[in-house]
Amino acid sequence: MKDKKKILVCVDRLTGGGAQRVASLWINGWCKQGHDVSVVLSNVRTPITYDIPKSVKIYNIDYNIKNDYLRHLLKKSTEGIRMRKILDEVKPDVVVPVLLSWGKLLLKCKGKRNFKIVMTDHNTYERPSCSPMSKHNQYLKFEYNKNFDQVTVLTQADVDFIGDRLNNVTHLPNPLAFEPVDKIPSKKNTIIAVGRLDAGYCKGFDVLIRALGLCKKSDWKLQIIGSGSPSSTEKYKSLAKECGVIDQTEFLGFLDNPVQAYRDAAIFVLSSRYEGFGMVLIEAMSQGCACIACDYKGRQKEIINDDKYGLLCSPDDPEDLAKCINLMIEDEAYRKEVQENAPLRAKYYSLENIMNRWDDIFDKIGI
Repeated sequence: MKDKKKILVCVDRLTGGGAQRVASLWINGWCKQGHDVSVVLSNVRTPITYDIPKSVKIYNIDYNIKNDYLRHLLKKSTEGIRMRKILDEVKPDVVVPVLLSWGKLLLKCKGKRNFKIVMTDHNTYERPSCSPMSKHNQYLKFEYNKNFDQVTVLTQADVDFIGDRLNNVTHLPNPLAFEPVDKIPSKKNTIIAVGRLDAGYCKGFDVLIRALGLCKKSDWKLQIIGSGSPSSTEKYKSLAKECGVIDQTEFLGFLDNPVQAYRDAAIFVLSSRYEGFGMVLIEAMSQGCACIACDYKGRQKEIINDDKYGLLCSPDDPEDLAKCINLMIEDEAYRKEVQENAPLRAKYYSLENIMNRWDDIFDKIGI
């Protein structure tokens, strides 16, 4: 194995959320490689639900007190002191923050301490005109990120878009959370989509529901998996009713483990107007779903890089999406071919392959 390293991961929690799940996978991967891994959390009330090796030491800069105002005040006023204490105890070779707020805190606390920082960015650097990035976020991405030893981005498309504006960028896709199936499970006439309803505009759930309304009537069901406020849920239910597909559409809410839903569904749709990577896309492919993805400027094309692995369509275009859904439903032979091929493509994103990329990053920063 590579030389043993002390790695400190900074993440808000180890439950829910795509970035949090990715962090848990990295932690397991590094432990399997024999590295010494510690974790700093910032939410003491949220239980850890992801599997974390017992060898991992868990710290928390939060306070377990009932008064929320006092809790927040104490956390903000003492987080620097607590982080410096953790850094002095762990003495990491490298710190991997998940979310930029951790990166800011680490830069304030670093002083003369000898560790590298690899900032992991989980969002796209390019946004459509219908949902522009704020000037503050542009500054953070293209200027503030220069302070870190390396910044990881999810796609080669983002590396190309960044160009020479940053010289410390590495392409690091997300790892696959599920083991790809060897045999395609029995499938139902179900189309699934996954994402938070409160982020529904980004996720394009309105585009998906409108596309379903344009499809030829059939016995196929649409299931949308993801948490959401009552107002968001009601908004999409109203749209489904307006489009005449309310009887075909189910809102399942958040599922702790959606793997069975992937195994049951014949088709998966990523309807996002823009997406940094599409972790749910590789998850669905790993379980033998025939996938359709709205491709935002080549980012999903990096995953579905051949039509034997799925179909791509234009984002924010219900008619184009409906055409792809109709094709996938009606051409059973093609659908089954895609289902057979999808898990093979998903293996490219295995944890082992992604951990090899981390080895390259560590070599690049000299640890």
